[in-house]
Amino acid sequence: MNPNEKAKPRRRKVTRYVMGLVYRDDALLFLRQKGNPSAPLSLPGVIKKGLGNKKCLNRYFLAEFGAKPAYLSSLPEIVVYLEEESFLLSPFVLEAELIEKENMEVVPVHEEDLARLNLDPKCAAIAKRAFIFAPWYRRQERTIPLLDRDQEKVYWQQQCLAFFHRRIPSAEREEFDGLVHSAASMRRINEAFAMLCNRYGCDPNLFIRYLKYREEKRKAYR
Repeated sequence: MNPNEKAKPRRRKVTRYVMGLVYRDDALLFLRQKGNPSAPLSLPGVIKKGLGNKKCLNRYFLAEFGAKPAYLSSLPEIVVYLEEESFLLSPFVLEAELIEKENMEVVPVHEEDLARLNLDPKCAAIAKRAFIFAPWYRRQERTIPLLDRDQEKVYWQQQCLAFFHRRIPSAEREEFDGLVHSAASMRRINEAFAMLCNRYGCDPNLFIRYLKYREEKRKAYR
């Protein structure tokens, strides 16, 4: 190879993976090889091959647990980049009975456990999102309205995300709106806002400067 030529970047292998999110109270159910506590925890799921997402999950749950799941909602597809491989993940929120088997245990994981547990890397980002958006995914309706100051903040966050509509997919912004109208705390809403800004490289300060510029321009035309 000519030393002056640039090496072509290695192409990552992209694998499509369909997974299920099954809640038990405030926990999310993970699977782990029985008898090996150091084995990574993973969400129930399967590599997509030829069939549609739901058909793949149906076959997986029938084979592993003897019954098809009930579908509650679907998440936007998410890409996870690992060292040698990338995964295009299609997650679904399910109602299903996960039964322990001779070689597999079912482990309830709570939000505060995420940082200390050994999670399958492709499942870690999905799990964090699953906890933040849990009230929306689980169809928990808001019964107590937000305080006025919190409503103003949330409206500002929604407008900020809309400002970045060319970066943040509409499905992601719609999920944020859904979370706002669910029984979500401000802690969850703030974390969801920060997560979307970080994921898509959106700096809220740009929106603040835009609002300032728009106000100055409005005053100039009075």
